[in-house]
Amino acid sequence: MPERPRARLQSALVLAILVLTVPFAGAAAQSLYTIDEVLIDERATSEVDAKQNGIAQAKRDAFRRLLERLTLSPDQQAPTPLESTDASGGLSAQDVPDGATIVSGDSALATGNTALGADGAVVVSEGGVPVASVPPAFPDDSRLETMIRDISFQDERFGGGRYLAELTIRFNADAVNTFLERSGTAYLGGPSPRMVVLPIFRQDGSNILWSDLNPWLGAWSELDRESLIVPHRVPLGDLADIGAIDAERALAVDAASINAIGARYRAGAVAILIASLDPETGLQVEVATFGSGWPTAPELVRVSRQEGYDAAMAMQPEEDVPAVDEMPEILPDEDVLLGAASIILDSLETRWKRENILRFDQETANLSAEVSLTGLEDWLSVRSILSTVPPVRSWRLVELSTTRAVLEIDYVGDTDRLAQGFARAALSLVPGGDGPEDRWLILR
Repeated sequence: MPERPRARLQSALVLAILVLTVPFAGAAAQSLYTIDEVLIDERATSEVDAKQNGIAQAKRDAFRRLLERLTLSPDQQAPTPLESTDASGGLSAQDVPDGATIVSGDSALATGNTALGADGAVVVSEGGVPVASVPPAFPDDSRLETMIRDISFQDERFGGGRYLAELTIRFNADAVNTFLERSGTAYLGGPSPRMVVLPIFRQDGSNILWSDLNPWLGAWSELDRESLIVPHRVPLGDLADIGAIDAERALAVDAASINAIGARYRAGAVAILIASLDPETGLQVEVATFGSGWPTAPELVRVSRQEGYDAAMAMQPEEDVPAVDEMPEILPDEDVLLGAASIILDSLETRWKRENILRFDQETANLSAEVSLTGLEDWLSVRSILSTVPPVRSWRLVELSTTRAVLEIDYVGDTDRLAQGFARAALSLVPGGDGPEDRWLILR
């Protein structure tokens, strides 16, 4: 890979980048528990039996899809470092096995004390220790019924003992979470804040962002796919965007610029995606993410030309996909890049899930926290937020006055994860206070 400029970051700079926060979006969280386009095509001795059997199976299918969304599959497990090398005799990016993820120690994309590049690379395997201690549990039909909030039907058709329909099934988030917790299943606590993606294309030693010559930006703009786990926005590339950030400032991880582009789109996270396209091997994409709840270690994701093309064809209507014998001999770059964008979005979803999965094979911890208040309305606002912070299992009010509240909070994981949860709700959890030494402060 071409030589990359190197960024020098101070701790204050990294902290400045991490101020990107947005209030917790309850509607976005609830949409995680909505499964649409559940198709039924059932036959029985009568239309009534066909409908009854089809709906029962549709509920099971919808819950399986929900489990896939909320939990980590074996191939999404947290990566485990295999080997660390130095720049003098280590592996280069070209030496990394196919399918591996690279987390490195030096590059243009530095986040904290970690950066990405061929020099001093650490090769990370596709395997690792599973996040969940047990496979995801599956309820019986009677228990499943208690977890369904409502169902809407579209395009119902009957005839000749056959029933066809399309369903949207909305699950009760609290009921599902309680079931998963009691079964010891690790699950996703909530979606990412809205993310701005900055697709930078590296070609002939140049780094291109805002230009019609950037096919990587074009692919992301064309990607017609919503993500419930990582709601994202591709910038317009207008004068305001150009003034907020450019390729050079993105590569230098300029805190003010990253915050500016995030604020412009009311986003709580930013992803810098540097793509290099090889005519034969395909795409290499350096992924760096900034924002509350996002990991700071960059990754390198490889997408072969065939993988990218296949992913692009999977998004097309079936009648528009060429037959095997009609496949082009040279796969078009635009299709490869479009499919690669979809694959990178999948990798961002997995990246968020790995970092924000809630484990219930860990013991519940406890801390005391003090909240400064300006009145009853302020307290009611804080109280409503407490129920939305994923690591919080329960809380108790110890003291309440017109100027402050003292809480006991039970939570899963560590205080860093808990602080991330509060940050996504536009609150800060910091140690300190005038009370006991172990008391924490919750700040606006």
